[in-house]
Amino acid sequence: MNFLNVAVPANNRSTQLPFKRPNSVTGEPDVQFQMFTNTDHIAILMAALLKIEERVIKDEKVLRRCNAWYEIMSRDRGRHKKMLSFIKTWQDPATLITFWPEPTGSSHAMTSGTFITLSEKIFKRTDAVLWTAGTLMHELAHTAGASAQTTDAEDSLEFCGFDDVRTKGLPG
Repeated sequence: MNFLNVAVPANNRSTQLPFKRPNSVTGEPDVQFQMFTNTDHIAILMAALLKIEERVIKDEKVLRRCNAWYEIMSRDRGRHKKMLSFIKTWQDPATLITFWPEPTGSSHAMTSGTFITLSEKIFKRTDAVLWTAGTLMHELAHTAGASAQTTDAEDSLEFCGFDDVRTKGLPG
């Protein structure tokens, strides 16, 4: 995952934006997928991507555990209908991280296919880098097939080096 996976004006893939989707979990009518334009948000997001690299990719033990969880979780549930490891999900060029300004409900992020949108709320948290990284890990699990009706996405944080931001029992 790198800067090409982030929706910013300089990224050619951002021409697919903005768009809206209903939130199938909370019923919010307008989950927004927009480009990042705030440089502070972009800096936090880049630091969060580096934190994931540090905690997961560079730690062989965590990466093995995370890959194993993704393979179990994605089996027969993912959009690819085959097992996906975390590293395959992480390296998927189709993933695009977008921005969701002013969400009205309790959601911090949402996934639609390979599009992930991060709400403005997480960028305002005290430890925004850590929470953005944890939220991205949760949403990446959805892109690999974690159901919104189970705790699989949130449980992935335990196996993938982000147990410190995990909310046990959180579905979706």
